[in-house]
Amino acid sequence: MRVLFEGRPLDGASVVATDGVNFKSEADQARASTDAQGVAVVSLRSAGPQVLAVAHRVTPSQTPTLADADSYGATLAFTVTDPKTN
Repeated sequence: MRVLFEGRPLDGASVVATDGVNFKSEADQARASTDAQGVAVVSLRSAGPQVLAVAHRVTPSQTPTLADADSYGATLAFTVTDPKTN
């Protein structure tokens, strides 16, 4: 997965992978961080529905009178039919 923010690669972003159906504790969630090119490699553990989520926080806020920081998030949902192709 490649993560861009304002059109540029986002370094150090945390990417979380879940199936989007079953609750998983933080320890059971696949996680990876993006590199300088904004790329993170996350292992998909099984076939079926998948959800990749990324969160990013910018400090200071673009509106400092209203908030200390701005938070951004994105998700990508898809289905894997054969996990061996990942």
